[in-house]
Amino acid sequence: MPPPSTSQPPVLNRSSAGQPSSRLNLSPTGPARTQIGLMLRELERAFERSLEKESVEFGVTPSQVDILTVLSMNRWLGMTAIARELDIDRSTAAKAVRALVAKGWVVQRAHPVDLRYQRFELTDDGFVATQVLLARADAAQQKVMSPLMGRDQHAFMNMLSEMVDTASNEGR
Repeated sequence: MPPPSTSQPPVLNRSSAGQPSSRLNLSPTGPARTQIGLMLRELERAFERSLEKESVEFGVTPSQVDILTVLSMNRWLGMTAIARELDIDRSTAAKAVRALVAKGWVVQRAHPVDLRYQRFELTDDGFVATQVLLARADAAQQKVMSPLMGRDQHAFMNMLSEMVDTASNEGR
């Protein structure tokens, strides 16, 4: 029987005003280092901050970039399929898609056979914007991964992909 865990819960750093800061204590020996979820969320937040800086003139959220990306890989998708593909709830997907429709980057059309079914696809402007945003997302990713050398970046992405695939398959 393994000994009981003696690790303490993660501790947020405190600002000078005594309020939690936005940075977790992620020192190599800090308690948060044992919490993969905390580290992955911190990495995700770093990527999203970098992406927002890279694409500020477009006025899009990371979720909207994700939706544009998914639509660029599929001719068209319904709202449920978009939400399922991104593992977000349908109402969150709907809000993001509405914003993209308002920008003129996504169009909503009725299915040719079943008029009750609405599908979404990129417009020509949406396709162009997606290509630019994907380049910006790549730049944001490079900034976040810049502490790693080239082959370490490749190895990290391979390991991360394997972990995500395994976790996704186990969760379904």
